[in-house]
Amino acid sequence: MGTGTFTNEEIAYLRSLPAVARVSNGRIRYSEAFRRECMRRYHAGESPVRIFRDAGLDASLIGYKRIERCIARWRSMPDAPETVGGADGNEPGAARADGRLAKPFTPELNVRAGKRDLRDLLISQQVLLIEHLESEVERLRAEVGERPAK
Repeated sequence: MGTGTFTNEEIAYLRSLPAVARVSNGRIRYSEAFRRECMRRYHAGESPVRIFRDAGLDASLIGYKRIERCIARWRSMPDAPETVGGADGNEPGAARADGRLAKPFTPELNVRAGKRDLRDLLISQQVLLIEHLESEVERLRAEVGERPAK
């Protein structure tokens, strides 16, 4: 998200998400339940980018900076839960379950007739989900001692 504003199509998509309480052209207000769940998972060591992505809020749509600022703001709130683990929130270069470094898939949204295309965002989210599920399958196979599929 380079301009800081959302198209009408993006606003409609964001409004459909349970994590979003309100959205306008350039501002997102998150639900209290999402904020609490986000901080619970963040303090348990999960990546902020992954938490937002799981809620349908991919960084390619809302921007990494917006995610970083939310976490920083919510962390400093007086009702924030105590930190239980040291998550630095760096998604790039994060280690997979099998120990390899994962290079995250971060596509750019194509601009067509002055609008960003949400189809690209949805495709990128599906690619990320498939990658996550494949690594989980590899981890589980290793756990039960199966040979990897070819």
